Amino acid sequence: MAFYNNQEDMILDAVLTDVGRLRLAQGNFKIVQFACGDTDINYQQYSAPAIDPASLINDGPVLEASTDSDSCQRSKLITFANNNYSYLPTSAIVTSQYGGNNEATGINAGYRALLTTEAAYNKFPGALPAGVQKCYNLGEYANAGISLAGVSMDFGFLAASIPTLQRGSKTISNELKEHSFLIQMDDKYLQLFVPGAGVTNNLPGGKVSTANIAPSMGKDSFDVRSYLINDPADSRFFQTVADDTTSPILGAFTANRCLIRPGPSAWLQTIDWGELVANYSVQTLTNWFADTSGVGTVTGDAYAIDTPVTITGMTTGIQETFYIRLIREVPGT
Repeated sequence: MAFYNNQEDMILDAVLTDVGRLRLAQGNFKIVQFACGDTDINYQQYSAPAIDPASLINDGPVLEASTDSDSCQRSKLITFANNNYSYLPTSAIVTSQYGGNNEATGINAGYRALLTTEAAYNKFPGALPAGVQKCYNLGEYANAGISLAGVSMDFGFLAASIPTLQRGSKTISNELKEHSFLIQMDDKYLQLFVPGAGVTNNLPGGKVSTANIAPSMGKDSFDVRSYLINDPADSRFFQTVADDTTSPILGAFTANRCLIRPGPSAWLQTIDWGELVANYSVQTLTNWFADTSGVGTVTGDAYAIDTPVTITGMTTGIQETFYIRLIREVPGT
């Protein structure tokens, strides 16, 4: 649907939901919240010597309206009260060098591989390789330290040489500090566990390990579920940082350390993976266990589901995406 403003010579291309179209027909359609982005802008086309330096940018193609905000607005614009900032805070994943854990390497490079069954875990002799996490025992996974489970993130300034951005600086504006984060993931495959909230119950059939699920804001039409966590209300998701905290953030912190524990969804824990292979984007990785462990005597293929997790700071719009690889053994291999 397009709206034309003949006074501004501007066309607004919009995609409305069923409810939006109904309200438009009833005459009570009203936009109450919106976001702006510049994902479709290529700033390398800016030419300072030109008469109109931005002409190539302004004449570029305009993206069609989309209902997927993550793809059409990967770079959101934000307004600050202070227009004279020289630096903005950034985010950094806490790796093993700083007490966290690393991505996997080799055939799993770029992912954190979560072992979703005990049989998959038992295929590894000794300690798990870097980037591979034990995740079938949900309570244990939720309670594990940041070196063993999930992903941890720090927020602040990378510039440590500037006095106003050094650790302990009291001049960081409150409008650059983060206290709320939006965490999004595919609801078919993942859910967000509360760190340190795992429970193991001794039942007649044996031990049952569970973990509390974070309160959800619901999911969209693409099955992307959103979780909003707030500091200090949701204290289990945060670790206090101090001036002497070892971190990839070299300058001043703008938020406490955020602990993210994505794990297999309840649906994924119960569905037959043969059905998944037939109907969903599941890879079969030949010799995955031998290739990942580096031990030639380890055998077995793996089913793998690759899926992203995105965290966004609600104050500055800082956004980071990391990738999870959910693993289980292929029966009979």
